[in-house]
Amino acid sequence: MLMTLQHLKYAVKVADVGSMNEAAKQLLISQPSLSAAIRALEEETGIDIFKRTNKGVYVTAEGSAFLEHARLIVAQYDYIEHQYVRAHEKKKRFAVSTQHYAFAVKAFINTVKQLNLSEYQTAIRETRTSEIIKDVCASRSELGIIYLSKSNEAYMKKRLKNDNLEFHYLFECSIYAYLWHEHQLAHKPSISYQELQQYPYLIFEQGENSVSFLSEETESKYTFPDVIRTNDRATMMELIRHIHAFTICCGIMDDVYKKQGFIAVPIDTDETMKIGYVTLKNAKLSPVSEEYVRQLKVFGQNSNI
Repeated sequence: MLMTLQHLKYAVKVADVGSMNEAAKQLLISQPSLSAAIRALEEETGIDIFKRTNKGVYVTAEGSAFLEHARLIVAQYDYIEHQYVRAHEKKKRFAVSTQHYAFAVKAFINTVKQLNLSEYQTAIRETRTSEIIKDVCASRSELGIIYLSKSNEAYMKKRLKNDNLEFHYLFECSIYAYLWHEHQLAHKPSISYQELQQYPYLIFEQGENSVSFLSEETESKYTFPDVIRTNDRATMMELIRHIHAFTICCGIMDDVYKKQGFIAVPIDTDETMKIGYVTLKNAKLSPVSEEYVRQLKVFGQNSNI
């Protein structure tokens, strides 16, 4: 007999499960065939790889040294097969990183509904602005959803350029305060920043070392005395509901939130939010990402500027 890769795989499997019967089941061969293959391997190598007992099989000292080399060979073969032989069988990837926008999630849902998910690995990450940039830089996400404004545009464009990223404009929004419908200011036609001063201000936490330009809330330079930080959109909405707090964002509010009693009231300011996505410089979007961008633009048609 000439030792083959298959014999090495058999020996590794027996060592992993500690049973000829169980190894045979997982390898989809008969137990006598597996036992015969292992005996033939032992005869060719001249060592006892396994010690057989009534309670199962155990790896011998000589077998342990042999299996160390066998595992390396099997692992290297599996890697080559995965990377090259079966490369065409790998799932396609569609991943997005975004600031905490419900419309970005809805656009993702609408896009994913059109896919055969058995052919794709999909992911959406609502995360910090700096993490969005890192995700796109490292190609963990094909694109990242952020905004630019008068307050942060110069800084962000310089940051993106340094990271070999570019910003693609989608649409522009006015600035709104998100409130619970029972809030004292909820039904005013518009609100000033001064009127909001007495209420807790909710912002998404950006990390200890982040700069204000990375804030998800435009006009972040405006000072509010009571600030609460969170990293979760659902938590923020619960705080808005229960402690008469507010946050600042675009006015594209999810219908689910509207039905629950949340309201978006325009703020008296000439500041706007330019919603867009970032990609690696000169990157060409995949067809799925192009559809996602199209879905984002549909929500942008409902923006308020």
